[in-house]
Amino acid sequence: MNLIVGSGAGTIWIEYLLYNTINRKDTYYAADESKLITSKYVRFVYSILNHKKTLALKPLLRPIINKNLLNTIDETTEYLIFLNWSDCALDKQLHYSVKRRNKSCKTVFLLTATVKTSMIYISRHNMTLDDVKSLFDVVATFDPNEANKYGLQFVPLMYNGIEGSCNQNQYDVFYIGNAKDRLDLIHETYQFLIHNGIRCCFYVSGVDKSEQLYSDIKYNMHLDYNDVVHISAKSKCILEIVEKSQMFSTIRLGEAILLNKKFITNNESIIEDECYSPLYMMCLNDKDNLINFINSEIPYEIHPMYDVLTKRELIDYLKSEELK
Repeated sequence: MNLIVGSGAGTIWIEYLLYNTINRKDTYYAADESKLITSKYVRFVYSILNHKKTLALKPLLRPIINKNLLNTIDETTEYLIFLNWSDCALDKQLHYSVKRRNKSCKTVFLLTATVKTSMIYISRHNMTLDDVKSLFDVVATFDPNEANKYGLQFVPLMYNGIEGSCNQNQYDVFYIGNAKDRLDLIHETYQFLIHNGIRCCFYVSGVDKSEQLYSDIKYNMHLDYNDVVHISAKSKCILEIVEKSQMFSTIRLGEAILLNKKFITNNESIIEDECYSPLYMMCLNDKDNLINFINSEIPYEIHPMYDVLTKRELIDYLKSEELK
């Protein structure tokens, strides 16, 4: 048996990222720690405390949540996987209790963002990355460069489960993301595309009003993930603009492959990815060929990398790495 503990609201995309793992018969997925609460009364109290005004009181329920989590651990439990931002992931006492219950259970901390971004959460617990590496059996990342730099376990992007099709594309290029350190590049790309007659749909969050330069860009507007998939299905190309330090592609790549869309990214290491397909993918810096790439037809009815991506599975990959 395996247990995955998620990180709460707004992470439905995790269910597609780990689709094959979550749907294993030997795996239980708790989308957030409230799923580990068996008492309806306690779950009600949790929902009350899980608001900004009362968030500081939520740790009062930690003993109950930890007890319920431990009750799911037995001698058959092979992997206990925490996603970064999971509330109980960095509880040292919980880890000690898990090992007392099952010494052979492997604890895994899966980074779904860059180390820099993940450190926002880790530092709130007064911990360093080295502390986290000491606490877990495996700290894994989707970024091969960060895996080498920080001594982490690399796992390839995996994605499955989404469906969607559209006979007519409403947009040529769809982008959604947080501005972070990339707002200038986002604006520069948008300007280049619309100047060349490309139909764009951009959603950019985390932007101050003074930096909102374009009336047609949807700034700071929330989209449910199902709506993201819906717009992606109506777009010819999906644009990814990763953080400056990031050398791996996000779930946008997974969406593009499953929805059979072209993929544009500023991640130049994409050409080294097993899922790379030159007919479907292009680096953003190749401005000379970008517009022709966008305007050309989708080559096939099914993306050639569909089977490669959708067959990847986290537990099997972790086991294969142990055998090396």
